[in-house]
Amino acid sequence: MPSIEEVRALIGAKEPPPIWTPKDGLIAVPWGPEGCGKTRFALTFPGPLVIHDLEGNVEETMSTMPGIRENVAAYYKYSVPILADKNASKPIWEEFKKNFHGAVEKFRKAGVTGTHIVDSGTRVWELIRYAVVPLDDDGRVRSAWYYAPGNDAYAAMFYKCRDYKQNLVVPCRASNVWEKTASDSGKDKMEKTSRLEADWKDPTTAYLASVIVELSTKLVRGKDGKVDNARVYKVKKCTPNEALKKEEFDMLDYDTLIAAIESYE
Repeated sequence: MPSIEEVRALIGAKEPPPIWTPKDGLIAVPWGPEGCGKTRFALTFPGPLVIHDLEGNVEETMSTMPGIRENVAAYYKYSVPILADKNASKPIWEEFKKNFHGAVEKFRKAGVTGTHIVDSGTRVWELIRYAVVPLDDDGRVRSAWYYAPGNDAYAAMFYKCRDYKQNLVVPCRASNVWEKTASDSGKDKMEKTSRLEADWKDPTTAYLASVIVELSTKLVRGKDGKVDNARVYKVKKCTPNEALKKEEFDMLDYDTLIAAIESYE
């Protein structure tokens, strides 16, 4: 059997593939309830930043971060139509697609590694679902069986940034978990619990992300005796280094995350 060196010579490969590092492009998905710091975490990633704002709150967050605007190369704002309006959603989706893929392509051609922020993944999935997923005879979005075109469109963002070595941050909302409980009549009923789950709609998000971080808040008492909310960052997935899984931080930004990843062998 030929050696690996002989096989490389046979197919014209001069050296083994390079070892991937997080700085070659990190795909991160922070998720949690409103106001827990998802957008702020995304904005700590290195510039140039290309921001796709579908929630309408990125400008407010940037106003609390001095100097952040100097890192922003482009800022796009979109309005996602309500009530699954396909006619209104389609041109907005086409605009988003042109802006997103166009920026990634331009960065690649220029040899620039930037950060592309899609805020939020929950909202862009709604836009894709309305614009791409086929409608039934009554004009309603069909069931999950027909979601394949939407899944492909959503996954394309992740694949392109990964292949072109770009950072991608896709904050996602959280929603309450519903559980089946027995009622007094003996019949099962669904009740909303206080537990939260990621509201990213499409499993592609979890599969293609390098890092998933759950954000939450907890009450803490300061030295002055006052009780205040403090952020909690829990690493749920970390493909570059699975040893980080289940790690918890009271402060997390891009530099801290990269340092933590690289600190594990």
